[in-house]
Amino acid sequence: MPVLRGPAGAIHYAEHGDGPPLVLSHGVIENMGSWDRMVPRLSARFRTVVYDARSRGRSEVAEVTYEALVDDVAALADHLGLAPFFHAGHSMGGRVALDHAVAHGGDVRAIAVISGRLVPPSGESRARLLAVVDEVAEHGSGVAVSPWITPAHPLYHEVRDLSAANSPDGTRAALRGLLDADSSAVSRLGAIEAPVLVVIGEHDGEPFREAAELMAERLPRCQLLTLPGVGHFPNLEAPERLAAELGRFFLGEG
Repeated sequence: MPVLRGPAGAIHYAEHGDGPPLVLSHGVIENMGSWDRMVPRLSARFRTVVYDARSRGRSEVAEVTYEALVDDVAALADHLGLAPFFHAGHSMGGRVALDHAVAHGGDVRAIAVISGRLVPPSGESRARLLAVVDEVAEHGSGVAVSPWITPAHPLYHEVRDLSAANSPDGTRAALRGLLDADSSAVSRLGAIEAPVLVVIGEHDGEPFREAAELMAERLPRCQLLTLPGVGHFPNLEAPERLAAELGRFFLGEG
């Protein structure tokens, strides 16, 4: 598998298909495997680039901040000569896509934010996530899924296995990055000139649904799409529908 070597060490990535470039950024407890159901549906129309973000998958463990994650995307795009490219991000990757568009607006054609959130967790949610950081140290990365999916969900074991493939040290670094983030992304939404598709599952958590509504209000060029019957992982729960919506939004299909 190709590797980009930079200040954070090795970032593993893969390319699939031909066409206009599309970068897929995954969520905090995921890795590039979270896009496995999407890639076959996208690679016929896009040069699809997936990667293991720092501290996840096969990439090296390093400090995780949104600024660093944005720098990694910019370095990968420069390394592969992608600009201008489409960018879709799930969960934590959604804010990465937005922050990248603020810092490198000229490199982005359009963005899709899937189940994204703009502010760090607070109150009981923050306390729960802090507890998860400790649980990961004792029981491994699989337990990190608990804030986002319950054992009753049909995809619970798949999501848990995906998270378990990440190293405990890397997962803890990523979760700390989420906890230590600020809310500055909200004030920067008006600076994003690229068109943005905001995707939210009907059954996603309230903070994510509220974030979707906020983005729809404040982004200058935004479409809001709610997927019925879907929770926090549209990339796994509704890959065919999501891929079709990305094709429609990015390429004007359908």
